[in-house]
Amino acid sequence: MIQPSGDGDLLQSVAGIALSPGKVFLAKRRSGGNVGGKWEFPGGKVESGETPQEALAREFMEELGVVIRVGELIGTNTFRSGERQFVVTAYEVVVSGIPHPGPEHESAGWFDLVGISEIDMPDSDRGLIPQLLNFAAR
Repeated sequence: MIQPSGDGDLLQSVAGIALSPGKVFLAKRRSGGNVGGKWEFPGGKVESGETPQEALAREFMEELGVVIRVGELIGTNTFRSGERQFVVTAYEVVVSGIPHPGPEHESAGWFDLVGISEIDMPDSDRGLIPQLLNFAAR
């Protein structure tokens, strides 16, 4: 397990996983940075004073222009980005409306859940796949 960052706390981030029978929703990051061009579960950092659910709702509105309903916890993954250490908490989400990629994403769409391990994703999201597959198989 990764040790906490210098201030003793892991930085919190969230991911929203939208499921449809046999499908999962992903968004592709724009080029640049360490996750540029990779597909991800939309989400982001939890800001001070926010719950994970509030952060997810804000991130989906900012990044994709849609309202979501946050459902059950799917799982967590601890990862490092540079010198910072994070824990990402993933929740099932239900999307209201049609997502439109904003400034951080170049495209978005639904992918077969069966082949998700073959998609180019950042390690932070890839670490959630086993938990997602267990959740979806229930």
